[in-house]
Amino acid sequence: MKFENVHFLSSFDKREFDENTYIKIRNKEGRIYSDDILMYLPDISKTHPLFKEWEVRKDSMLKLLKYFSNKNNLSILDVGCGNGWLSNAISLNTNNYVTALDINKTELLQGARVFKNNKKLKFIYGNIFKNIFPPKSFDAIVFSSSVQYFNDFNNLINRIFYFLKKDGEVHIIDSNFYSLRESNRAKERTISYYKYLGCPEMINYYHHHTNIQLKEFNYKILNQKELYFTKIKKILGIKSKPLFPWVLIIKD
Repeated sequence: MKFENVHFLSSFDKREFDENTYIKIRNKEGRIYSDDILMYLPDISKTHPLFKEWEVRKDSMLKLLKYFSNKNNLSILDVGCGNGWLSNAISLNTNNYVTALDINKTELLQGARVFKNNKKLKFIYGNIFKNIFPPKSFDAIVFSSSVQYFNDFNNLINRIFYFLKKDGEVHIIDSNFYSLRESNRAKERTISYYKYLGCPEMINYYHHHTNIQLKEFNYKILNQKELYFTKIKKILGIKSKPLFPWVLIIKD
């Protein structure tokens, strides 16, 4: 089924994802944007409350664009694309094609409307754990600040390998991977945060993955040097932008 430029390949199931709660949180956080703002993301007014966050996302985007600019005619899947700003940027600024996937109907419909003139981009509503695509459909799969919304990381990666071609790549950006101790502390902070916002049930949809989980796969951290120098700056008390690991996993 196709509706307003979004292809619906899965049915709605609140047990899988409570969109009403998620959108409620996004509104409280100021992360539901007008069409005019979405059109130009990640560029946003310096007076916007989330300006610093978007500066971090812009840095991550530029790294991805540089990486994919050296490749041509790839079929890329952006899992948990939200409003599709990154999907749009990759498809417009590289010689590749992007499928933007989510089960967040509200932002998918907005993205499909705002970026409707981009012929190298398509929006899909679908559950990645269903057979919504043929096997080996994609050359690369991207998770941008979305992998934390999946509860079982290892199961997720093994699942998406089904949709990847041989030697296909998984890119994970703007998400943290913790030590076991850090993971427990982060979970406590997240619980307090969602309670403060009045939506404690959101903790059921937000997960804290660990470095240990990566070791099951053929992976590397592409920005390891940057992470090292950021850590040194923190020890020395020098302010710097937050930096997340850029994880690359290769399907053997």
